[in-house]
Amino acid sequence: MPSHHRSSANTGRRTHSNSPRQSPGSSCRLGAAPAYAPTDLIYAAQDYEETLLDELKDKNTELNKANSERDRYQHLYELANKKLSESHAAKEDLRAQVQGLREDNALLKERLEDMREEIGQLAYENEAWDKNYTVLEKNYTELAAHYNAVAASAPSSSSYRGATKLPERPKPSHKPSGSKEHREHREHRRSDKESKDQRDRLSRRFEEKRPTSSRSRRASFIEAWGPAGAGGPAP
Repeated sequence: MPSHHRSSANTGRRTHSNSPRQSPGSSCRLGAAPAYAPTDLIYAAQDYEETLLDELKDKNTELNKANSERDRYQHLYELANKKLSESHAAKEDLRAQVQGLREDNALLKERLEDMREEIGQLAYENEAWDKNYTVLEKNYTELAAHYNAVAASAPSSSSYRGATKLPERPKPSHKPSGSKEHREHREHRRSDKESKDQRDRLSRRFEEKRPTSSRSRRASFIEAWGPAGAGGPAP
């Protein structure tokens, strides 16, 4: 250490300056050990102690620096471990999210396939309905023409009423005699009136029900031309 060398040099100079002067005669003696005064030993001990203290301070300073570096690296190590743990947690979270997205993707693929099948089925049914509608429209046109022809060739309501009118009961050629014959005559007249009223009611009822029956016949005929019986008009 510089302080050590400096102290050693000072000590040497102090020792050299404090040593007793030799007499001219003493220089001729060989192998004689130099004699030191007690003060020189004290100075040497003090210099050595100061040197040790300086070295101790330097070592303490270096130790403090090393401890400081150790604490800094320990803190960095802890931060690295914390970040590593967070990275592992984030990786597991991302892995779980990826797995969930894969499952959702598989589910969406299945739903897409189902929707495609449903779309194909709907397209097939739509095409079938178009064909059935075309057949029904054609049958309806034919039925309308047939109905118009039948309606045109059917007799009028007045002629049909006259044709279906029942003949009246012939009147007796002679007047009834007595109460019995008079009563029979009244019964015959009442019977003739009831028969006429009944014929009139039947005729009116037939006239009222005729359009409805025509519509029902047409509806039943069209129903026969539905999807189950779309093979042509009934003979």
